[in-house]
Amino acid sequence: TSMVADYKPKTSFKKTIILFTRKIPRGVGKAPKVALPMNENISPGHLQQKIEATKTQLLASNNLPGNHFFPHPYFGDLKLKTAIRFLEIHTHHHLKIVRDIVAK
Repeated sequence: TSMVADYKPKTSFKKTIILFTRKIPRGVGKAPKVALPMNENISPGHLQQKIEATKTQLLASNNLPGNHFFPHPYFGDLKLKTAIRFLEIHTHHHLKIVRDIVAK
């Protein structure tokens, strides 16, 4: 759990633009080390497990207090509502990339 007293918001022009436009420009950001795959041979089963775990965590977020926050490597602490909005934007960004790859 996050402690309200530990909340450290970070002002960022990029964060403001992304949250306002609901779009992440391609090729601008760099994935933090924590987000890079340790093994490039990820099986469909492993990916499905990750998807199911994510769904479970998102459902559990419905029970969190509104002042709960999540640390983001570039944007600092994001309050629950903002974190969920960012996850929607970020997921949409990656789905667009996947669609472009599949279309080739």
